[in-house]
Amino acid sequence: MNSSTLNNPATTGTGPSSSAPSWKRRAFVGGGVAVGAAAAATLWRATSVGLIPRDDAPFEPWQAWETSPSGDPLSLVAAAILAASPHNTQPWLFHVLDDHIDVHADPYRSLGAMDPFAREMWIGIGAAIANIEIAALARGFAATTELRPAPRHDTLAARIELRPAKGLPNTLAKVIAKRRTHRAPYDPARPVPPDVLNFLSKDDNDDVRLIWLDANTEPGRAFAQATLAGTQQIVNDADMTADGHHWFRNHPKAVAEHRDGVSVPTAGIPPVMAALSSLLPAVDGKTSGEYWLDATRTQLASAPMYALLVVRDLHDRRGQLLAGARWQRLHLQLTEMGLSAQPMNQLMEIVDRDRQLLRPSPTAELLQRWVGTAGGHATFAFRLGYAPRSVPHSPRRPLQAVVKTGGLR
Repeated sequence: MNSSTLNNPATTGTGPSSSAPSWKRRAFVGGGVAVGAAAAATLWRATSVGLIPRDDAPFEPWQAWETSPSGDPLSLVAAAILAASPHNTQPWLFHVLDDHIDVHADPYRSLGAMDPFAREMWIGIGAAIANIEIAALARGFAATTELRPAPRHDTLAARIELRPAKGLPNTLAKVIAKRRTHRAPYDPARPVPPDVLNFLSKDDNDDVRLIWLDANTEPGRAFAQATLAGTQQIVNDADMTADGHHWFRNHPKAVAEHRDGVSVPTAGIPPVMAALSSLLPAVDGKTSGEYWLDATRTQLASAPMYALLVVRDLHDRRGQLLAGARWQRLHLQLTEMGLSAQPMNQLMEIVDRDRQLLRPSPTAELLQRWVGTAGGHATFAFRLGYAPRSVPHSPRRPLQAVVKTGGLR
C-alpha cells in the first residue's frame, strides 16, 4: 500500500465515500461560513466558546515544572502531571509525604469501552512514574520505585521512596516540558536514521521490547492498513465512539473548564483551521469519529516509521506500568533528538474490546504475526518522524486536583 492509497478512502474500503469532505475541507467551509457572518454574531460566538479572552491557566503547568524548586516533592508531581496519558485523561492521583510519593490510579477517569480493562489507563500511570523518576535526579532526590507494593490495593500503582541527594544534570528532565503528542503530518520523505532506532532499542529487556515497522516495507504497510481499518471499526462501535468522544473538548471554554482531553488545536489540523473550527457548534460523536478517521488516514500516510511495545503479559498491571514508563522515556528521547511521535493504539483497543465482548479476535492474531516467535504481546503502538511544524501543548489539571493528603483509602 502506498501513500496515495491511504489518502483515498475509495481504495481502502475503510473510510467514507470519496465524495465526503475531508476534515480540512469541513473546517475550512465551516470556518468560512462563521467568518462570513455578521461581525457582532461572530464576536458573540467567539466570546461564548471561550476564544475571547484566552484562558492560559490550563497550560500553566508546563511552565510551573520548569521553575519548581529543588528539594520539594511537589516539584516531582509537577513533572508527573506532564506525562502522556490515553486521550489526555490524566488518570492519576498522588499522595505526597516528605519521604515518599504514592501513585494511584483514578478509576473515575476511565475511557470506558475504549479501555474496558484499564490497560491503557495503567500505561498512562506508568508514564507519570517515569517522569517522577527523571525529575527526581534534577530536583535533589534519589528515588527508589516499588511497583504494585500492595497488589490487593486496586489503585496503588507505585510507592516512590525519596531521599535527599545532590541534583544531577539530566537531559531528559530538560525536555519534560517540551514533549507533546504530535498529531499533525510528518515528513514521509525524511526517514528515521537506523542509528536512532538502535539507540532507542538499547533499553529492550524481558519485560518490554520494541519492534520497528518501516512504513515502506510490507509489515509497515500492513500495519497502516490494519490501523485505518481498525479506526473505522471503532467509529462503527457506538459505545467506543461515545466513550472516546466524552474526552473531546471542542471549544476553548471546554478546555478551560476540564483541563484535560483532546482539543481541536491538538488534533493536528492547521492552526487557522483549528481556530475557525472552534467558532462552530460542538460536533457529535459520529461527526467527531469521521474527523478522526480522516486525520488517521493523513497521519498514517505521512509516517516513515511505526513501532510496537511488546510485554510478556498483556493484562499484568506491572507490565502495563513498565510499558508506560518505557513509552514516556522513549518520547522524551525522541523530543531531545528533534523527532515527533504519536500513539496509534487502535488495534490494541480492538483486541480489548473483542475480549470484553467474548468474541474471536482476528486483530490479536494479526498483532502476533508482527511480534513473532520471541513471544509476548503488543500493548502499545506509535508512529514517529520529523514534523515540518510545531503543535501546541495539551492542557493539564493543576496540582490541587491530583494531590491528596491524609492518605488514600
